[in-house]
Amino acid sequence: MTPYASLMVRAAAAAAATNGAGPAKGGQTAADKAEKARQVIASLRVTRIYNYIAAGVLGLFVLRHVLRQVHWFVLARRARVARETAVTTSEKGSHAVLVDRPALLRLSDTVDTWMAKPLGVWPFTPEWTRMRALLVTLIVTVACLVVDTKLHTPATLRSNVARAFSRRCGRMAAANFPLLYLFAGRNSVVVFLTGEYGLERRSVYSFEYQTVRFYHKILGFLVFLQCFVHTFSYIGYYLNGPGAEALHEEWTETYLKLGIVALVGGAINCLIYFRFLRVRMYEILLLMHAIGAVFMLVGAWYHRPIMRTWVWAAVGIWAFERLTRLVLHISSFFALRQPLVNAQARVVSGAILLSIPFPSNAWSAGQHVYVSFWGIQMLKTPWVYGQSHPFSIANASGDKIDHIELVMRIKSGMTQSLAKRVASLCAQKGVESVGVLVSVEGPHGGLASSDLKDEGAVESLVLVAGGSGITHVSSILGQAMAQPSRVLKKVNLVWAIQSKEQIEWIRPQLTACQELASSTSIALSIDIYVTRHGAEALEPGTLPSLEDVSPGGASSSSNDDSGVTTPSEMPERKYSFGEEAKGDPSVGPFVRVHRGRPDTIRLLSQAIESGEQRFGRALVVSCGPDTLNEEVRLAAREFDSSVEVQITKFDF
Repeated sequence: MTPYASLMVRAAAAAAATNGAGPAKGGQTAADKAEKARQVIASLRVTRIYNYIAAGVLGLFVLRHVLRQVHWFVLARRARVARETAVTTSEKGSHAVLVDRPALLRLSDTVDTWMAKPLGVWPFTPEWTRMRALLVTLIVTVACLVVDTKLHTPATLRSNVARAFSRRCGRMAAANFPLLYLFAGRNSVVVFLTGEYGLERRSVYSFEYQTVRFYHKILGFLVFLQCFVHTFSYIGYYLNGPGAEALHEEWTETYLKLGIVALVGGAINCLIYFRFLRVRMYEILLLMHAIGAVFMLVGAWYHRPIMRTWVWAAVGIWAFERLTRLVLHISSFFALRQPLVNAQARVVSGAILLSIPFPSNAWSAGQHVYVSFWGIQMLKTPWVYGQSHPFSIANASGDKIDHIELVMRIKSGMTQSLAKRVASLCAQKGVESVGVLVSVEGPHGGLASSDLKDEGAVESLVLVAGGSGITHVSSILGQAMAQPSRVLKKVNLVWAIQSKEQIEWIRPQLTACQELASSTSIALSIDIYVTRHGAEALEPGTLPSLEDVSPGGASSSSNDDSGVTTPSEMPERKYSFGEEAKGDPSVGPFVRVHRGRPDTIRLLSQAIESGEQRFGRALVVSCGPDTLNEEVRLAAREFDSSVEVQITKFDF
């Protein structure tokens, strides 16, 4: 007999007993029992509908992604045929195969552009996409909490709307378990099925890792809130009804104790939502988060048998994610031929530059890896030993490139401990860099594989970065210049940093891109804005030489979260393309260094408008602090669907 059928039998039996005489044990009448059984059945029905809605929405995203992949597969074949038959890129028809998109997908792109426009309503997230997710989730949740909670019998102390609502909160919290764990973890199947990987470029409907984390936070907070209401509603019932003695007697029951355990687990998990705690004690909170997740599942399992189906589903999803991570980790070991590799680390200008041996052509633009440190020297800082953290790959891949470059901005926590250790070893040995044993998992994420190819139809590429956000866009810049498509005509890089010494983070990549640009028809423009230290010493229009940059650079114990200061800390004047720079920005590849903060809105508008996308589209990629990303959104919303904006934020 299924749980649903069992509940029906219990409800029928309770209803048949309503004509019986006298109250049941504890003052609960047969009518109260019948009403409780009916509410349990109603809650089960509502939670099933809720799960069906969630599955249907995810299914639509998956179906949309599959259809787009099929379209782009056909498009890639047509582009390949065009390359084989066309003599020049200007030949009639050579571009038609690149932009021939069905009307349905063009409509979808228009909706994507509109939904990505900023909302600007405090205190909600400034993006329509996430705002929509928040509003829809709240509306559906509230509807499921209140529907069919009306009593079918006269209200009594033990049977009333308040108790019915509290029970529904408990059921809904359990029903959210599968979704909560589905959106948890870096290897979530949602990320894979809805557009993180594939030929087609991602859209606002795609669930990349940071978007999945956002939904995970929403669901986690809702689960905790529902558990909180469920628990304290029952406590209030006992205090206002049977009394404190009855509550004390009920406390001896295992189900109540384990229910409190689940609530405590949810409260522990919510601690990681506070950024000021994450910055100061991320490693501890990460461990507590896993412990809290276990508390929730174990507590719910023993609290009520009716919850066990959802608990099993959550356990299965979590186990699958862990297994996937293990498989990917092992595959990375085989790809590197050994589980641990010897990387070279050095401290430069408030960052650790890490060079890790890696197979050639094994990564693509915009990807990141998870790195953990296992060297014996790390045992002196055991809280660093074996920790896994994500870092963007700063260099582009190639046939002769057998290593990946990482720029690890020094903050409090793991990077600060590692920087002190690396600096100490370098000083002891009198060398510039030292070897550290690391393991690598990945790569993950990145641009869609078609974005920088002919079928991506990107004519103008605009890259905006703040501080260490340059590591995400520098590999995109490198690949765009090393393997240019026939469509790409113009590339602009805008990078805001605090001090001129930070240019050393990616100096080799900048130099290589200038050399590559001289042999292509691509107009390359690189503008660097120094917002704080050392800006006065710069000669506008020049790139500081190695001799101009002090070896130590900024303090290696810097705790700043980003490479861009807040508006209140920056000079009032802003600059756009060409200001205080020598030369014409449209002629040849060159780097210009400016003093002050970039006028992101103005320069982005200039870059897009000057691109004159006749056949393709403009792609804008931004990675940096919230203020910078918001300015990019504001600038891009004035353009139509031919301009795509990809905002990347690596939060933790």
